[in-house]
Order: sequence, then structure tokens, then C-alpha cells
Amino acid sequence: GGGIYIDSGTHRFRNILVAANYIYGTVTCSLLGSGFYIINGAVTIENATIVTNTGSGIVSSGAIYRGGAANVSVYNSILWSNPSGDYTGTITFSNCCATGLAAGVNGNLTNDPLFVNTSVGDYRLQTAFPRWSVASNDWVHESQTSPCIDAGTNQIWMDSA
Repeated sequence: GGGIYIDSGTHRFRNILVAANYIYGTVTCSLLGSGFYIINGAVTIENATIVTNTGSGIVSSGAIYRGGAANVSVYNSILWSNPSGDYTGTITFSNCCATGLAAGVNGNLTNDPLFVNTSVGDYRLQTAFPRWSVASNDWVHESQTSPCIDAGTNQIWMDSA
């Protein structure tokens, strides 16, 4: 995997950004999963933003590659702008935003999440409500609000966050 490689064990990734990873596969070396490569084990990904991960060459497998006997669940996360695709393999998605998901099933969305400015790595979500901008030292109002805001589900561990 270009970002995270898992071949066994139980793992939980929470509140992470996996961005701008790159893999390259050739005839003799096929690499999979530009963001995550998960071949075995149990993996839970929560509140993640997985964006702009790409690969090229013989195999192009998506930002999350699930293979082997891996059990992968993704909750309250955004997978977007991954040129090689957002995911490959059987993965459980709940309250996520990604192309290729069935909109409305398990609370999933397929709408553009409306990041503030991906070209400079600003993956915050746009909001029509005022937000403070450190760059301009002023309040900023975007013209749209991301469909991902308040679209997830709250979990007990979030109460004190």
C-alpha cells in the first residue's frame, strides 16, 4: 500500500487523513491500494478522509484495497478524488461519502463533499456558515455547505471529543 499496509491483526484507524499517496506497479511487481493495502486481519476505519491517492502501471486498484480474508469496515468517512478508484474488494461502508456506493444505503452519500481547497491540501468541508480563516485573518463564508456536514452518526466515544 502506498500509505498503510496491513497483512494481519486487528486495527482501528480513527480521525485520520490519508492523502496524496502514490504506487506504481509493473509486469513483475503489481502493487495494490494507493491509500490502504489490507490483505488479512480486521480493520475499522472511522472518521477518515481518504483523498487524492493514486496508482499507475499494470494494476490500478483504488485508495483502499481489500483482499484475502480481510474484514474491513469504514464508518463516517469520505473517500474522494482517488483517480484509481475509491476502493476494491468487499468492504462495509456506513455513513460514508464515496463514488460507487449506493446512495442512501447505510446512510451513504455519493455527492461531492465540497472540500475547501484540495489544490493546497485543505480538506475541510465547505460551510455557508461563517468560519475563521487564519490565512486571511477574517471570517469566511463559502457559497455552499457540504452534504457531509451532520450526515454521519454520533458514537459514544465522540461525546467528550
